[in-house]
Amino acid sequence: MTLYDMVDHYFHCLSRIRRNESQLDCEASQSIPVAITDHVLENSAAHCFTPANFYLVQKEIKRTNMYETGEILETDGSTKYLIVAKNGSKVFQVDCDDEETLANVSCSCLKFECEGIPCCHIMVVLIRLGAVMPQCCVLNRCTLNAKSGSTLDIPDHVNSMKGTRLSELLMLAKPIFEEAACSIDEYLRWKEILEHERKEKRKRDDIDGEFSTHADQDNNLKPNATPINVQDPETVQSKGAPKRMKNFLDQPKPKRRCSECKSTEHDIRTCPRIKRRR
Repeated sequence: MTLYDMVDHYFHCLSRIRRNESQLDCEASQSIPVAITDHVLENSAAHCFTPANFYLVQKEIKRTNMYETGEILETDGSTKYLIVAKNGSKVFQVDCDDEETLANVSCSCLKFECEGIPCCHIMVVLIRLGAVMPQCCVLNRCTLNAKSGSTLDIPDHVNSMKGTRLSELLMLAKPIFEEAACSIDEYLRWKEILEHERKEKRKRDDIDGEFSTHADQDNNLKPNATPINVQDPETVQSKGAPKRMKNFLDQPKPKRRCSECKSTEHDIRTCPRIKRRR
């Protein structure tokens, strides 16, 4: 495989991954997973988790039938629930700081900390309280809004930093502009600032006359720099597979002999004795 073929294959695989990911994102945003219970907890989880993560949460909700609340301990500002297995002796402790806001809910099994999915012991407590899925039990990377930030796909040169810089600026400006869109005064203020900056940029470009050097400046290349000719690496002859060690019990292969004169230098087709007879 040449260097060009390798790069072409890489971009082909990358485009296929992005296409499949876009298809899954479209299906997740246009549909809601089917719930198997009437709990408010499961219905709220179906609207915030992606389908793949929701089915993992749904499995934990099914497992709540295997546990029950054993004891409730009230402490200063928090409540501890002892969750006991029905067919065993395992006991898990679920800590809840505030039952009204559910600001922090944790379990002694540490499943949420390891896998990012709330465990069935936490589900037992939430179902008992009749609460929806709290925000503390939902990781942003598992939700439908995980890709709410702006993404950029620019087919620039591999050495260009233009795409990275533009993505960083967009991510910094996005929360500011979202907040400004909620207020007319802030919207007009930022609109005036951006229009003023664009006019100033055009004036500087007209004065300097550097319209044709943007690509070189983005790639940090000198105008007179000679381009680097990247070619395929040199082909190195491999040594091949190592020789197999011969077993001392192996018998040597018998040499082929002529059936007429029994010589090992030729066969019957080129035997000189037969040629003389002819």
